Amino acid sequence: MFNLFIALAASASFVSAQSLGSLGLSSSCQGALTAILGNAQAASCLNIVGALPILQTTANQSLVDPLVTWASGLCAAAPCDNSTLSALTTNITTGCSSDLNRIDVSVDNVNEIITIVQEVYPTLRDILCLQDTSKNESCVNETLSDIQSAIGQPLSINAIIDFNTTLASISNPQALICTDCVQAAYDVALQNPLLASEKNGVVSVLSTECGSNFTSGSSPTDISTSAASAATSSQSTTNAGSRSKGELATSWSFATFLLFGFLQAL
Repeated sequence: MFNLFIALAASASFVSAQSLGSLGLSSSCQGALTAILGNAQAASCLNIVGALPILQTTANQSLVDPLVTWASGLCAAAPCDNSTLSALTTNITTGCSSDLNRIDVSVDNVNEIITIVQEVYPTLRDILCLQDTSKNESCVNETLSDIQSAIGQPLSINAIIDFNTTLASISNPQALICTDCVQAAYDVALQNPLLASEKNGVVSVLSTECGSNFTSGSSPTDISTSAASAATSSQSTTNAGSRSKGELATSWSFATFLLFGFLQAL
């Protein structure tokens, strides 16, 4: 779950570069996004409308509540199936190729992007939907609230963009990293071959900060999932171990672009 903080930094940097008011999307990209909004299943399983308050936050306003609300709605909705993810990815890579190239996301191999999205989506959804039953709150809310308390200011776009300064203000990072929510998120991620192939660096950090037992594979008993039904689409494992960090970065950039692109199209 600590990786969510890193992911937020990437999102905020992207939004800042494009400006919150407008992403300057090409007409073909706007058309592709608008068409997908007409796909009721895609709009529902990604809770696109529920993500609108995220974009409406000011630069100094906390993102915690909007993100928690969006994640809650996403978890309550039925998951996207592989056909929906494939159609969505194909439409975006076709209609938004020039826009994606502007943020260094190559669309030369659409099938590769589709496979990565289909592989990673169920796992990321499961992580977003983790619930701490001992506190009766979502791990997203617990982790983001803990980060906000640790930095002593709203977890805002500006705080995330100024990542190094914000990170330096955290006096006890172990209190944020070595939690049941983070351990459960790590265990869920390891079940995905693509994410597990990149585990060495994460294992090193977590073992150093939290002890070797933290990465032993023994999941916390007080963490469950709030996801509405399991993803019906099976994850592809073809060549998962050979995928690069660049491909993981591409999939995250694509997902970030997709989220904020949809918000502009609303």
